Amino acid sequence: MNLESEVSDDTNRNLVDLSQATTSQDDSSFLSCNDDASRLHTEHNKIKRSISKCQVQTSSDTSIEKSDESLSKRQKLNESMCNTSEKQEKDKDEDETNKKVAGYLKLKEKSPNWHIVPEVINRQIGSNPLFKRRFHSSSYAVEQFQLMYKLYLLDHNNINILNFNHKGNLLLCAAYNEISIWDWAIGKKSFIFPIDDDIFVLDAKWLPSDNYVAFSATHNRICLLEIESNMSMKLLMQDGGFYKLSVHPETPHVILLAGMLDSKVLSIDIRESKPKELVQVKENSSNVLLNSIDSNPSNSNEFCVAGHSSYVMAYDRRKVSEPLYKLWPDYISNEFVTSAKYNYNGTEILASYNCKHLFLFNRLIRSSRGDYGHMYQNDVRSSIFEGSFFGPKSEYVVATSIDNIFSWEKNSESVIQCIRGDKKFVACLESHPHIPILATSGFDDNVKLWVSSKGELSVMGSVGKVRI
Repeated sequence: MNLESEVSDDTNRNLVDLSQATTSQDDSSFLSCNDDASRLHTEHNKIKRSISKCQVQTSSDTSIEKSDESLSKRQKLNESMCNTSEKQEKDKDEDETNKKVAGYLKLKEKSPNWHIVPEVINRQIGSNPLFKRRFHSSSYAVEQFQLMYKLYLLDHNNINILNFNHKGNLLLCAAYNEISIWDWAIGKKSFIFPIDDDIFVLDAKWLPSDNYVAFSATHNRICLLEIESNMSMKLLMQDGGFYKLSVHPETPHVILLAGMLDSKVLSIDIRESKPKELVQVKENSSNVLLNSIDSNPSNSNEFCVAGHSSYVMAYDRRKVSEPLYKLWPDYISNEFVTSAKYNYNGTEILASYNCKHLFLFNRLIRSSRGDYGHMYQNDVRSSIFEGSFFGPKSEYVVATSIDNIFSWEKNSESVIQCIRGDKKFVACLESHPHIPILATSGFDDNVKLWVSSKGELSVMGSVGKVRI
């Protein structure tokens, strides 16, 4: 795909060893230079004494010979001193380079939080029951994403809705006026439901029972699709226009709707005939056109909505007269929210803004100034369209940006992975509920599934045939 962005003990020891090794090298170089200088000084004194002896000689030939000898020694001395000076400069440059490299390593070195050898050994001897969860939450699982499956949807090349069921074995794909369900592990399409030609699917979600799919469509329709009977029924014909959907495992028969045009939040119980209006979201007496709705995983009564406002607003469905709280970045004023999602336990909310940034809010630590915990941006500063959490405890943040998929470590805000997700545009990204797999779709005629692996992987087609 809680981890903290800390450098591991091993990395600390490595950095300490590097520092000690550099210091030791500096000291040895310094002592070596002192010894060389001492030897040169002694040799220089010997030459001086030799020159003095040569001056008291009476024979001119001998004097000339001694003088030539002394000149030769002086030349050697000068060369030796020059070489020593060059060596000192070279050592100094190497020391500076080592310090820069050491500093760079401290800043750039990734902290390993998962080591395959001890993890596998401990699993084999039965002392690592959390092997799958530890791997899923490791940076290794995110860094090694590779394309494994391609699910081809024939003539469709704009797949903008993906949703795994709660077990994770089935993947819902919606493109224009068709909903298909795939057993993605074998690359087989297990269900297809065509819709009227003039109706387009806007959003779709699995209900917790895995036998029903709720979807909203144009012409103000909210429908329920029963998989076993391959039939659909209309739940609502509302004049409010397009709707986003949210479901919760503790209330398997209830669907929450957020209106993109009428700003209303509705609750539909599929066992009842009429929907219930919860709230009409307003800001300064003006309706807020809603782009997103999500339910708190730890509290089925709490949900958050966001739209054409800089605020993310959370409500309790039992008392919706006022928001429970509002979240917003302290310097955002004219930007609006494109999506807002809870983390695994509802303590954090990730908001995507149209200003190219993602903001992470900790709803348990709020102030009147609208502080946010973390901000995520990509290296090229291109627009980020929708962000989501990744990992069993939401350790990472993933998002789409034009044709790329970016991954960040949540607490350090550092980009740890960037992969090309589509030839033109990545329209949708969905995380598997239990294992480190990402599903993406866009303008290509297929759905891509990304799996953590280092080796050569096969790409499976829509009928299970392997495409290399």
